[in-house]
Amino acid sequence: MRALLLLLAASLASACGSAPPSARGGGPRASALPTPDVLGPRERKGQFAFMHTCNPCHPQAGGGLGAPLDTKPFPLPAIRAKVRGLVPGDMPKFSEIEISDDDVDAISAYLKAIRPKI
Repeated sequence: MRALLLLLAASLASACGSAPPSARGGGPRASALPTPDVLGPRERKGQFAFMHTCNPCHPQAGGGLGAPLDTKPFPLPAIRAKVRGLVPGDMPKFSEIEISDDDVDAISAYLKAIRPKI
């Protein structure tokens, strides 16, 4: 399990800030993000936290300075490891004071909710 987490976290690290936005599919998204009325309370909390913490580098959960997040099925442990700086890469480390574990969980729920259904 630890090896799987490290592998997922490494792929997340290599995706964050490693290429220009155009090469990572950055820029405006073809489809609009869900409106708050189609999100549950947990996802709305995650959307709020995402917009204040993550959106500057991952605009609309797409690529920007950071990798696009709306099409990747990263599990919560990998997301938390990346946010906390436990995975090397270009993404800044966020402490629990800057963004709580509960907010990281809510952001993960929001990202899962906006991921395109295939």
